[in-house]
Amino acid sequence: MDMQKAPPIQYLKTFVMAAKHMSFKEAAFELHLTPSAISQQIKSLESHLTISLFNRDKKQLNLTSSGLNFLALAEHVIQEYEIGFQNFITTQDKQLLKLTTTAYLANQHLIPNLAAFNNTNTKLALQTTESYVSLEKNTLDAAIRFTAKPDVNARLISPAYLILACSPDYFERKGLVGEINWQAQNLIHCRPEYDDWWHYFKSETKLTQAEYKTIESDYFDSYEAGIQAAKAGLGITLAILPLSKHELEKGELIALADIEIKLKAAFYLITRDKAQRHEEYDALLIWMKTLLKY
Repeated sequence: MDMQKAPPIQYLKTFVMAAKHMSFKEAAFELHLTPSAISQQIKSLESHLTISLFNRDKKQLNLTSSGLNFLALAEHVIQEYEIGFQNFITTQDKQLLKLTTTAYLANQHLIPNLAAFNNTNTKLALQTTESYVSLEKNTLDAAIRFTAKPDVNARLISPAYLILACSPDYFERKGLVGEINWQAQNLIHCRPEYDDWWHYFKSETKLTQAEYKTIESDYFDSYEAGIQAAKAGLGITLAILPLSKHELEKGELIALADIEIKLKAAFYLITRDKAQRHEEYDALLIWMKTLLKY
């Protein structure tokens, strides 16, 4: 028995857009075609498959059960094609290495030193985000992540340490020499979804939770915002080394009471499994180790 040939791939995009909007007119607008061209392509696709993909007995289009099943296949084919195309483009331009990391790490460490790295055989393209992103789905080559659970393609850049830090002005105003009177302080929180300060007090001090809750606090939605607040003299923050080493070296922040706690999380370089890019990954790792040396 002869196998049925797959339909032309150009019909798949038309079908997915029509199913997305449930409208040939809106699909035509998005694909820069006429509604009649969309209708003809869908009819040709249905003829090739010998099934109906849409119910047309009402004013509003609806997918048939076969249409729903074929939609999943069509979307998968298009996604794989687009990912494959981006991978192909990357192999044609081996000088471009796409890296994602946080805005703070990019602004404080990578961008000020980017010219030196771009003068090597590899050119770096940065994408900043505070969220976890899939390298494959976003056609990225590598990521720098602060995590306690690295994946199989992770290589250690630097261990991480927690310190208490504030501005020189705040240090002087509050007289932070010797034992700290916590009830007189203002705490800066950088991650609203985690109570990092209570975790610190519970593991490193004898303060009760009731006492902790009486301490004044300010809340910010990112590490960078928390560091900026501390530099502005708003209070004490939990800073991470080597991430914030520049603020300490410049005297913008002061570390309190020689407190330095090694964290379970560390900085890792995460890469895609591309054999042809291993030399570039190695160069990136060496560069990052130099930048985050502590």
